[in-house]
Amino acid sequence: MRSSVKRLVRHWGCFALRCSGVPWLTRELCQRRKLTVLMFHEVDPEAFERHIRVLKARYNLVSLKDYLAVRDGSSQHDLPAKPLLITIDDGHKSNYRLLPVIRQHGVPVTIFICSGVVGTRRHFWFMSGLPCMTIERLKELDDSERLQRLRRVGFDEELEHQERQALSREEILEMKEFVDFQAHTVFHPILPKCDDCRAGIEIGQCKSDLESAYDLSVQSLSYPNGDYGEREVELARKTGYRCAFTVDYGFNTLATDPFKLKRIYISGDASESELVIKASGVWTMVRDAARFVKKCFWFSPH
Repeated sequence: MRSSVKRLVRHWGCFALRCSGVPWLTRELCQRRKLTVLMFHEVDPEAFERHIRVLKARYNLVSLKDYLAVRDGSSQHDLPAKPLLITIDDGHKSNYRLLPVIRQHGVPVTIFICSGVVGTRRHFWFMSGLPCMTIERLKELDDSERLQRLRRVGFDEELEHQERQALSREEILEMKEFVDFQAHTVFHPILPKCDDCRAGIEIGQCKSDLESAYDLSVQSLSYPNGDYGEREVELARKTGYRCAFTVDYGFNTLATDPFKLKRIYISGDASESELVIKASGVWTMVRDAARFVKKCFWFSPH
């Protein structure tokens, strides 16, 4: 009941903000010369098509390749006004169902995949059937402790299951003509919780695995869970990546650190109004303002 009320409030709140004209002002004043990057995970094809239509009407969808070409000066053209890049993390098997939409609309999409999970029947550790609260607590543990606790409940990174959770080899090979596949580490650990050896393997081996197994040009990394530190930045740079993506909020310019590129998360079930509000950054501004007011009220001596 409580979650239903929250969804209803979010829906009408986003609708009201969309009608206010503030998202339009934000796009024209704040996003016009900045790259907006959206991040999805699992999204239904019908919802994804609606999202694409909404975004195409308000932004110019660009590819990661275009952005990097402008960054390094190898392109003779600048990015168009209000450029937007669509990214999807993990490489869930449901992403294959998006291919008809991607082909129909001819939109550039980058999918970050885990080389040790795609093309196998191994499972993602965060989709092991444990409660969400337990998964969140596991993310806070050192990597060795996380793996040990997962083994206690019967999960192992290299265990093959009857059903797969990730894209198959055949699906990746079919999709790669239309989708830009990039790296998301081997097994999706929380990199800052890994020791130096494991972090280096996860970042470096993913790139080499994907390039050799699928004949891909892997130049970009997405930090799992968006967690990174200076060690991860340096490892990515030394491994030969040209950029890396976080989940830090904001928009990107040519001056943004290429290994700390910012993204905005969009849930797969987001309504059109929610998509417009969140892509424009207005949702985050309103949320932060509300938190500030709440904090001031909470600490007020009156």
